[in-house]
Amino acid sequence: QNPINYQKLLENDWREWEVSTLKDIYEDTADVWNRMKLAIANVEINQKKQIAFQKIKERTLLKAKRRKDNEERVRLKLLKKEQRLRFQRLKLEIQGKILNITVITAPPRGLKTTKKSRGHHARFGF
Repeated sequence: QNPINYQKLLENDWREWEVSTLKDIYEDTADVWNRMKLAIANVEINQKKQIAFQKIKERTLLKAKRRKDNEERVRLKLLKKEQRLRFQRLKLEIQGKILNITVITAPPRGLKTTKKSRGHHARFGF
């Protein structure tokens, strides 16, 4: 077994690595790596979620304008959508805990919330 080149790991997209390699790395540096990955992932998730919510918000407001909805209704809608975004992530994290992996989630690209696009956006982190 050759020693792992961490510099190379950082430069590469680790998502494309073989699972066995990832497992070795995980055993090796689980703690530090975990904390680092999670920190990075969390920042990314939060940014993505903000962007995502921004887009959702804009779209909702446009629709509301077309429909001439009142403010209360718009407020409730936005609240619901924000909660859904939160819940989606929580669900994936819980699944991850059960499977004993860290799930790094991001809203689907382009933010379609059709059934199809909802499921498979869990990434295996460490």
